[in-house]
This record gives sequence, C-alpha cells and structure tokens, in this order.
Amino acid sequence: MSLNTQDLHDKFEPRPDSQQLTGDDDRRNVSADVDYEPHPEKSSKVPEEHQQIIQHITNLYCGSSSETDMQVYAEKAIYDDPYSYCDTRYKIAGKQAL
Repeated sequence: MSLNTQDLHDKFEPRPDSQQLTGDDDRRNVSADVDYEPHPEKSSKVPEEHQQIIQHITNLYCGSSSETDMQVYAEKAIYDDPYSYCDTRYKIAGKQAL
C-alpha cells in the first residue's frame, strides 16, 4: 500500500478546525463596551526609582542598552525563556547583543 502526499498529510499532519475547537460561529468575538484606548492619566503612578529600572530594561530589550542598563540585573540573575537560559548578567548581556 502506497500513500501519496495528501494521504500522508491527512494522516500525520491533521489540521483541526479552529472554529469547532473554539466554539466561534463566525460572530465577532468583541465586546462593544470595552475601551481598548490607553489612558495614561488613569494608570497607577510608578515611583521614580522603579521608572528608572523600567527604562533600563526597556533599553535592553529594544537593543539600545549600555553597561549601566545591565547593572539592573543582579550578578547571578537568571533569564529563562523557551529559547535560552542565562544564569549571570554577563550571559544576559550577550543574549541582548544578538
């Protein structure tokens, strides 16, 4: 018995019906009474020392970090995501340079 490409795909790489899985019956799954606009004036105030840490971390993840930005991480900081594991701030710095 020989399987052609479509048979192999159907047997070993099935794609489930997303509408059936989610129960979405083509209606827009959007609530009309939810406001998605940002309102900074309604946000919690962040203390200045925390704001500086946030800025350093933002710089790191935007690719515009400096040595000072790396100082927000402890020397033995751990960065763990599905693609990498770093167990010192020096390895984290190397990861951010990529």
